[in-house]
Amino acid sequence: MGVTSARLLCLNSPLLVEIAGNYGVRSGQSSGCDWYTNGSYSKNSKMLEPKANQMLPPLFVTLNLFWLCQPLWVLYVECIMAKKRSMIRAIFFDVGETLVDESRQWRLWADWLGVSHLTFFAAFGAVLERGEHHRRVFDYFAPNMDLEEASRNPMAAGVDYKIELQDFYPDALPCLTSLSKQGFKVGIAGNQPESAEAALRLCGVSADFIASSTGWGIEKPSLRFFERIVEETRLQPNQIAYVGDRLDNDILPANEVGLFTVFLERGPWGTLHARKPESANADLRIKSLAELPGLFQQMADVPKA
Repeated sequence: MGVTSARLLCLNSPLLVEIAGNYGVRSGQSSGCDWYTNGSYSKNSKMLEPKANQMLPPLFVTLNLFWLCQPLWVLYVECIMAKKRSMIRAIFFDVGETLVDESRQWRLWADWLGVSHLTFFAAFGAVLERGEHHRRVFDYFAPNMDLEEASRNPMAAGVDYKIELQDFYPDALPCLTSLSKQGFKVGIAGNQPESAEAALRLCGVSADFIASSTGWGIEKPSLRFFERIVEETRLQPNQIAYVGDRLDNDILPANEVGLFTVFLERGPWGTLHARKPESANADLRIKSLAELPGLFQQMADVPKA
């Protein structure tokens, strides 16, 4: 469409007004957007009135079109996301710092090591900031400690790792219950000892699938871990959502397998990883599990139980 035959001009952008002024084009008196055709424009609309024989530059017209079409692009992206959400049939959750607050467990380790909680968590944060495995925190306080041996005999070390009802985040169990009532298959699968599976059931967790990395013999971020989720559900990858607080262990590998990913921005990893540009790879970002049932229910076409 030539600029002399039809021009769609919108003056909501100060940048466009400035560009117009540089080309000797002045604005009208009121606000709005309208079609400008062959030198005429509708009365009472804030249109650009060109000087005689003044051609508006192609860049100006392009910027106007982009400005006008911005809401359409947003709508398009929203429609794509809504379509993806509408295909979801199963929602899987990581455990640590997604469903369970692990602060109590780490405080027990600090007590056993004989250091203050503040000192221990300062070292813990430094390890995570460097992107190292969280077990490297023990190098600060007991460099020669055989962590594997201590983990195999936790009672002797005074640190018995187990999940208790008090450890769940307040929004965790209500979220699982709501999603289950909405008709979604709910699963839990994380890097946990096999004993965590029984502990979760004892806490009354409402889930159709409960698995651990030890039980499967596969640990995140291996793609095989997420492929196993697909096999267990007998669904297509794009019909499964995975919720986690880590980009490296949860979001990025789950994306690679084709799952719908939900990045939960909380806990030590979630807080640090939210600042990374890779966080944009998540299909959905939330700060609380309380948001999840409503977000999926808005667009999901889920068969009711």
